[in-house]
Amino acid sequence: MKYLRIGDFSNAVGISVKTIRFYEEKGLIKPTYIDKYTGYRYYDEKNIEQLLMILQYKNMGFTLEEIKNINPNLLVSKVESLKDQIINIKKNINHIESMIEKGECSELVFVNDDKVIGKWELLENEPFPFKELYFLPNGKEYWVFSWTKGYLKIIDTYHPYEIQNDILILSVVDVNGVIGKIVKFRKIDNKEYSLDDIRQVDDVTYEFVNDGTVLGIWKTIAFTYSDDIGEVIKDKKDDLFLQRLIFCKDGKLIEDRINGTILNHLLWTNGKVIDNKYSMISAKYEIVIIDNVEYLIYEWKSGDYIFGRRKPGKYILIKE
Repeated sequence: MKYLRIGDFSNAVGISVKTIRFYEEKGLIKPTYIDKYTGYRYYDEKNIEQLLMILQYKNMGFTLEEIKNINPNLLVSKVESLKDQIINIKKNINHIESMIEKGECSELVFVNDDKVIGKWELLENEPFPFKELYFLPNGKEYWVFSWTKGYLKIIDTYHPYEIQNDILILSVVDVNGVIGKIVKFRKIDNKEYSLDDIRQVDDVTYEFVNDGTVLGIWKTIAFTYSDDIGEVIKDKKDDLFLQRLIFCKDGKLIEDRINGTILNHLLWTNGKVIDNKYSMISAKYEIVIIDNVEYLIYEWKSGDYIFGRRKPGKYILIKE
């Protein structure tokens, strides 16, 4: 076959140019030919076979260092390691099932694990909604996460983990308490992060500018990630987390939530709602008119935005 430039090679094997260069830096793959005048890299069918083998070994749980030094003894050792993992996973399954049967799955006592503290990054192509994890010192909670030795707690569910060669193997427990899949994270660092280190903050240094059109009480009718507000307002709901926003004349804002929580430390200025006391977030609002009805569109910056760096959703409200 003819030589392939790196872009064509990337398309042929289905991975990014960045990843190919990373594998080259690690000594896992070498271009068949490098043009001494242009510096262009060229690859052939043998390179494709090499790369596909690397991906196959990765899917079997080998680290890049292990793949680089693959040999029969290492394969035998890996088999034994995987057998040990299976034994430990089965133990964790039995432990979790026992906790569920005894009603002991509400909270586990914190036990430290220095090896897990720091930042972890989801391995390439793993099917999991969280691309990175931070294990804070002393199991400190952030966003939807907390932990104790051997378990990562996501919301109310404990998911067992194992650490092998700086790879965190997380057994994901489904709603029935059964391990449905296993995902892996690579260790990025051992830093003892604080909440301030990992949270996203906005500029909250805005002066008050009046907006008479927003004054009063606004009742929530919908929540959406869509920009098609006209379609969303057709499906109104009463049981949303945010119930009301009350815009006061002096630039103060009161937020009424469904669980009875009242937030009265918020501020507003023309086009923005500001929390300069706790979350350090500023959220946009705007008033739109659809079919002669005024709607307030309020940007909702929850933990998904602050810690997950995800796109904010929007609450839609009408004047009471």
